[in-house]
Amino acid sequence: MNEEEQTNPAPQTPEPTPAAPATPAAPATPAAAPASAAPVGLTPAAVPPSDAPPPSTAPIPEEAPKGPDNLSDDVVWDALRKVVDPELHYNIVDLGLVYGITVRKPDVHVDMTLTSPGCPYGPLIVHDVKTSIGSAGAENVSIDIVWDPPWGPDKMSEEAKLDLGFDMDFDDF
Repeated sequence: MNEEEQTNPAPQTPEPTPAAPATPAAPATPAAAPASAAPVGLTPAAVPPSDAPPPSTAPIPEEAPKGPDNLSDDVVWDALRKVVDPELHYNIVDLGLVYGITVRKPDVHVDMTLTSPGCPYGPLIVHDVKTSIGSAGAENVSIDIVWDPPWGPDKMSEEAKLDLGFDMDFDDF
């Protein structure tokens, strides 16, 4: 036997255990499912408890019909609010990244910026802007990334500043 075989033995297969004695049939009353019976992809903690309140029965509001005929500034701004910056986890409108939009049915043009010229998520954000506005009914979406004026926390909405901790006056430091 060489030295390697002595220090790294092959794994042993366990001996089979004897079969358990037969048990009487289970009663016909249903039993609680074991924790391992959670739906595939859900851990037992993700399964709502049995005492959870029932889902809401409030009617779901209907969305405005989508399509180029229904495009408006409000529809485009709403679509842009669905685009979230992956680093800051906030929508690009409240971050102040969108400088302006032009709606000429069925086309939409967006002037926007990024938090920095080297933003690694720039291509993803641009893709998400095009996808979101396209889903709102635009047939053609063009985007200009502009660097003037440069983006800064002063462009953010007051709510975003508060949520992200930019509500401090940095001139006091």
